[in-house]
Amino acid sequence: MSRSVDDALGPAVGTIGRAYGRKLARRLPRQSSFSFATAVGALFFAALIAAHVLMHRHTPVETSSQLVQLVLCLLGGAWALAAGHRLPRWAGLVLVTGIALGITVAQAASPDMAGLLSGLYLLPLVALYLGWSFRERTARIAVGGILAASTAAGIGNPNLGGLAGAVGWSSLYAALVSVFVLEVSIALIRGLRHAMSTDPLTGALNRRGLRAEARTRRRGGHWVIAIDIDDLKPFNDRNGHAAGDLLLRDSVRAWRQALGEESLIGRWGGDEFVIVVRADGEDAAREIVAALRQASSHRFSAGVAELTPTVSLDRAFRQADRQLYRDKLRAPSRSARTYPRRTATILTVLDTAAGVTRHRLATGVCIGAAALFLLTDLPDLSIAASSMEVAMSVADIVLGALTIAVALAMGDRFPSWAALVWVVLTAATTFGHLAWMSSPVPLAEALLGLQLIAMLLACLYAPGIARAFLLLVMLTMIAGIAAAGPRVEHDLIHVPVAVGIPASWFLLEVVLAVRLRLRRLAQVDELTGALNRLGFEERLAQLVRNAHRRGTALSVVAIDFDDFKLLNDEYGHHHGDLALRTAIARWRRRLRGGDAVARFGGDEFVLALPGVDLDGADAVMRRLRLQADESWSWGAAALRTGERPDDLLLRADRALYAAKAERPVHAGGAESAARPDPSQAPTARITQAG
Repeated sequence: MSRSVDDALGPAVGTIGRAYGRKLARRLPRQSSFSFATAVGALFFAALIAAHVLMHRHTPVETSSQLVQLVLCLLGGAWALAAGHRLPRWAGLVLVTGIALGITVAQAASPDMAGLLSGLYLLPLVALYLGWSFRERTARIAVGGILAASTAAGIGNPNLGGLAGAVGWSSLYAALVSVFVLEVSIALIRGLRHAMSTDPLTGALNRRGLRAEARTRRRGGHWVIAIDIDDLKPFNDRNGHAAGDLLLRDSVRAWRQALGEESLIGRWGGDEFVIVVRADGEDAAREIVAALRQASSHRFSAGVAELTPTVSLDRAFRQADRQLYRDKLRAPSRSARTYPRRTATILTVLDTAAGVTRHRLATGVCIGAAALFLLTDLPDLSIAASSMEVAMSVADIVLGALTIAVALAMGDRFPSWAALVWVVLTAATTFGHLAWMSSPVPLAEALLGLQLIAMLLACLYAPGIARAFLLLVMLTMIAGIAAAGPRVEHDLIHVPVAVGIPASWFLLEVVLAVRLRLRRLAQVDELTGALNRLGFEERLAQLVRNAHRRGTALSVVAIDFDDFKLLNDEYGHHHGDLALRTAIARWRRRLRGGDAVARFGGDEFVLALPGVDLDGADAVMRRLRLQADESWSWGAAALRTGERPDDLLLRADRALYAAKAERPVHAGGAESAARPDPSQAPTARITQAG
């Protein structure tokens, strides 16, 4: 797994760590995602193996294998925690190899079906760890080898000769579930990598992603083009920020079509972009700039600089940036091109690459889980011993086929509630399968299916909903097993349940942590750590719903840093970035936990203050200004009865520009960039009843 993905997963596993060992974590070396995942996985395996040893009768060979696995997991977990981020990758492979060998030996020597099933429930966890921690090819090869060895060992077990059909089908189904878990984990990693390196609004690379890609293009022959969209602020003033967002997205789309896939396009700031292209000299690079101007519907200023082994991307950008501002002085001499007026809505803007990826993954997971459930019922029809078992299998087939058909037909529009309906109905039919089971096959299918449902819920729903529905399914399955009564052996029930249910819950928690990290990366501004526009729209919609329902106040404040372009021009973009980061860090320290801070553009920010009226918002902003190093203007608006989030934002934006119009002007026409007296700060207010 690449270092970038390891860095991306660090906060995700940190979430798990805070939930399960905050005090312990303070005494341990710094953990990487890999070391923490290895430690948690190894210790969790040790707990499951210990429960299996205590609850199940074993052959001597199986007992030895289980004890070796237990010691290996305990030592591996302790080593991972002690080594922290220095844990070598081969340590994880050694640990997985030892666990896989132990499972294979146990499968070959287990005296009954319960021991074999317990081993099968561990295979999806191994697949999850490999998919999370290693490169795709390595993970697939390793999982393929482990599943082949485990299946062969189970089928060749001489103690289970009379259950050859049940052993073969259970092993095959466990292999299918493990492959499903592996592919979902790989898809989540891809999503994390994409979210970590991509600007969610335009689909271009962000700074981190552009720097990483540019490192491979410093051997010569590549040039950096710095671009600044001209007059984006006046365009936003006339048409609204949503239209400005569409302008940026359409510009990137047009540049990508003009350049092809080999070139790199990155968003450097609010209206600043960096493009890395192959060109034979400066004249060729400027010809590419001319082609980009022809492709773009809105004019821009640009500068070029060569990217070489001794000139990094940041240094080349600074060189190109100096040319850009000289070019901007000549901008009025260029013929202006008019960007087409388009109707822009929040729903249009929210249709981002990250959002589409997430929805496609969710729909694919639902289709895959329903298909695997449907697959289990086809052989069940041939071995059903009662009319009730036949009825349950037919119901499962109909439910699965209907769910797959609807999901395929609707694609990304597949409603999330439909998957919950399928989960509830599948839980009901699983209860019937377990209550009337006459062989161990329904138990194997039910507990492996529980892992499928855990993956589905973790990929589609908020943590509270996912946990509640998984708990509901678990209780339904336990009730079905209890209803089976004396028809099944004691060990056949209790031992697999003691392994299968905790394994399913563990899958849920891990996938939830990774998915929520992906969502955060898609909604947070990389430079400042504030929400981006997409994240703020979702947060504001929630705050507006709460305010309308409870009848409480809600204020939105639009903020614009004064003369920020002059700051960048005089001291460089690095100084401007530092100023923004410092300001946002101070705001977040002085605001409440429920307040929202978002970056809408290069130097444009928005605050949402729940429970605060206009007077309170004014007091908050004046308090923030007391310790500000830079000057900014703001405009505030309070929520009206029945008002939509879009309208509230628009009124705050209008108040902001009314405030900027009141700013003092020095002799010569230059506006003041000095730190102002807070009592004289330019502000505008829009009253709640206005």
